Amino acid sequence: MKFIIVFLAVLAVVSANSEESAEEAPVFVTSDEYLEEPVSGRYSLILGSIGNGNLLLHRNTYTRSAKPNTVQWQELTYNGASNIRITCIRVVEVGTTQYATARVLSGGIGKNFVKIRMQTATGRGYKYNVEIWGRRI
Repeated sequence: MKFIIVFLAVLAVVSANSEESAEEAPVFVTSDEYLEEPVSGRYSLILGSIGNGNLLLHRNTYTRSAKPNTVQWQELTYNGASNIRITCIRVVEVGTTQYATARVLSGGIGKNFVKIRMQTATGRGYKYNVEIWGRRI
């Protein structure tokens, strides 16, 4: 399990995501319609994979401005319907790294809920694009 997480963290070094900030309703997507964009920055979190026919369950941009000598954090809680299982979580840092961290506190892949904490480094901010993908069971 640790190997998979480390492997996915290494993959996170190769991507950049668009700066969309509007939350969208679930969308049916085939593998031909969704092209993976490379992830840049090692402070992104990518778990699981987006498969053929997965639904985009949540997409939003989360931002915190820098505050001197302060560590800030924000928790995102997603609760899906009982017939949905999460297959991919993408928390991608946008722009130049500010050394923030993102981690899953509960739920996640294979569950219908997830709680994610995004936390700044001391005196810095962050800007993350968050996508949660899933499938119907």
